[in-house]
Amino acid sequence: LVGLGMRPGSLPSMINDVLLPDEVRTYIQDHKIDVIVTDVLNGVVKDMPSDPLERIVCEIARHSVSLPYFVELRRDHASERKDLRFHIYVAVRGQRVKIHSFAFGEMIFTAPEVPQDDEVEQPPAEESAEEDPKEARAKRIRRLEEEGQLQSFLEDFFAKSFGKVCIDDFLSFNSRCESLSEAPCPGGLVIHTARAAARLTDELLVAACLATDTMRLTYLQQQLAKAGAQPSPPLQSRKHFSAWRSRWPRLAMPIFFGGGPSVL
Repeated sequence: LVGLGMRPGSLPSMINDVLLPDEVRTYIQDHKIDVIVTDVLNGVVKDMPSDPLERIVCEIARHSVSLPYFVELRRDHASERKDLRFHIYVAVRGQRVKIHSFAFGEMIFTAPEVPQDDEVEQPPAEESAEEDPKEARAKRIRRLEEEGQLQSFLEDFFAKSFGKVCIDDFLSFNSRCESLSEAPCPGGLVIHTARAAARLTDELLVAACLATDTMRLTYLQQQLAKAGAQPSPPLQSRKHFSAWRSRWPRLAMPIFFGGGPSVL
């Protein structure tokens, strides 16, 4: 070990050619498990951190190449039920992380179709008195119960449709929202499936970018490339100008590069 005066690479190999089966030895070599573990242990012995196991876990997790995946949609108990506020949890290198929070709100609902005026039965005039307090309280309790049922449905829906789905699977997000049409809605409302799917897909896009520390434009460009399309090249620094030169209008070139008088 480095901390004990041994040179890196002087440790005996972790792979015992005699004891290990060929497939195990090949697996270790392909994934460089012996090299990574040896480097991590060298660093721990050299630095002697107060919590060596935490250092080992963090350093090994840093070598993980697996993309994060969605774990859970959990209701925010601190907010009002009618807001339908949820937290999105993802698994990042084996750690469960609350990555993003959002609210569906009432925009995902639509009123049921109302019959024509001539089909509506008008109540007698004497029944237009103020609502009984007990009945009003019963309605509020019933509404809260219905909103709680909707929250439970959305949590179960997410677990079935998005549980362990990779954050890189954006092109399937919208189709995974089809079962939102079965959501029980409070107060006789009807869920607007397309609007709810668009809302959730947009928020999952934000969560995916946060989980990978990626800008939304870059993430979408990667998704387009993954689908076989040719997205526009990046434009984040001066080194990217050359790729964009053929895409810029000619009349803008003198202005951008500070050349001669523009045609404008």
